[in-house]
Order: sequence, then structure tokens, then C-alpha cells
Amino acid sequence: MIGKRTIFILVMVSAGLLLWSICLAYGLKTGSLAPDFRVSSGEGKALSAKDIQGKAAGIFYETIDTVKQNIQLKAALGKYYDAEPEAVKKVIVRLPVINCAKVFLPLRGIYRSEFRKHSALEGITIYADWTGKMFADYNIQEGASNVFLIDKKGVVRYYSFGKIEPQEVTKVVDLFKKLVEE
Repeated sequence: MIGKRTIFILVMVSAGLLLWSICLAYGLKTGSLAPDFRVSSGEGKALSAKDIQGKAAGIFYETIDTVKQNIQLKAALGKYYDAEPEAVKKVIVRLPVINCAKVFLPLRGIYRSEFRKHSALEGITIYADWTGKMFADYNIQEGASNVFLIDKKGVVRYYSFGKIEPQEVTKVVDLFKKLVEE
């Protein structure tokens, strides 16, 4: 015979699974408005979703371990960006974000210094999500490179996590070009 405690545990687990599936069903999707975010660079420059409105954005949300996962896509987007005239570059945002929510407070200065160094090496400003809010709001998949393309109206037009296969890279770059031209 099943005891009251067992029934209670089964009901709670079932309710948790239902809530989890509802959250997944209503999470960030292609075609939805991108949630607001606030990230900051190694220099302390803040950037939010409102700051990039009116521009096409390519966001790479990664960890130190996953930063090389989509290097081919980043190189292709970088090549496209570099070939464009300054007027077009002004409507493009390339936004690499690293999850730093779990960084111990006294070590944050060291991380900021490393961001400045790596930004200079890569030729692009690297931003940090210090609170983990962007991680949660964008349904980031831990342990994977998360890629978002956001149009000038702030709508998510592409979302993927994990390694993007070489045959898909060209399609993603072509979509980004369309977003820039819109």
C-alpha cells in the first residue's frame, strides 16, 4: 500500500514536471520579442537590449569552455562584417557574452581585466552577464555555444545551441545579411 508521504512526493514531482514543460513551451522562441538584458564590458561599459534596437544583432552566449564551438560561424560573420562599408557596420551588433554569474565577487576585477585583454586580441568587445538574468531569460543551454540572431525590431529570428554544422553556417550568415538589409 502506498503511504501518504509517497503520494505527496509523486504529486509534487508531477506538478514540477508539468511546470517545467510549460516553461519550456512558453520560453524564448524564434519569432518572439527578445527579452531585455544588461551586460557589461571589461571597461565597465553597459549594454542593454534597448541599446541595440534598430540594429541587426548576432549574439553568442558562451562559456570559456564553449567559445570555440562555433568558431567557423564567428569567422564567417566577421568576414562579412569586415567587408561592409562603415554605414552598414553601424547597423550591425556583434555581441559575445560570457556567463559570469557564478564568479566570486573578489575575482571579478581579474575577469574584467581578462575581458579587456581578450577583447583587444579578438578585435571585438566581449561582455559579461554578471547577474545570470540574461542566461535565464534567454533559456541558455549550459555547456553549449548559444547563438541568437535578432532583427532591428528586437525579434529573435534564429536561435541555436551547440555546434552549428558547416553546411548550416552559410544559411545563418545569409539570414543575418537579410536582417541587416531589412
